Amino acid sequence: MEKMVKLRHCGIEEITGYVDQALDLSLPGYLEVKDTDSQGRHRLMKIARFIVPSDEPGKVFRRDVMLDVEMGNWRNGRVRIRGIERFRNEHGQIVEYRQEWLVQTGIVVQPPPGRRPKPI
Repeated sequence: MEKMVKLRHCGIEEITGYVDQALDLSLPGYLEVKDTDSQGRHRLMKIARFIVPSDEPGKVFRRDVMLDVEMGNWRNGRVRIRGIERFRNEHGQIVEYRQEWLVQTGIVVQPPPGRRPKPI
């Protein structure tokens, strides 16, 4: 299972100095990235979903979706995913803004020999 932290709040970068602590406190879930054309934009696009399952079987505790996804570098089992997040505000209007997730996975990609990995 992966862990995810949202690095922006309403499009403004928020978390910078305490990413490790935020990842430790985040709930484990599953990351899905796939291509689709059913998001109302009339073109093929990549979407990412982070799903946190509930304790009850077949139920979902939380589901976050991001559109027009760009995958960043994969270092030390972490990947940055950038895109557009859509939600409904308190007035019932649909709002879109830039979002960035930092996802920690169990997969560690080793750099080529002679190169040191850069911290995220």
